[in-house]
Amino acid sequence: MKLLRSHFHETLETAAAKIGIGKSTMKVVCRKLGLKKWPYTNKGKKRTEKKKALVKLEQTLRQSQQQQLLAAGRK
Repeated sequence: MKLLRSHFHETLETAAAKIGIGKSTMKVVCRKLGLKKWPYTNKGKKRTEKKKALVKLEQTLRQSQQQQLLAAGRK
């Protein structure tokens, strides 16, 4: 179990490769040891995607505001 714990920060595929077994074998081993699901989650990627979406939204809002100001100045 210690060996598995040392790889919990990695994907199942990466951990299995480093240990030297296949993904399916890794799942069997985990289930026999009482792990129903590999604990790794890729939250960093989700945060990055959300942050990029927010930046894009802010840029769009700024452009919209600038266009409105320009249109108001022309009147």
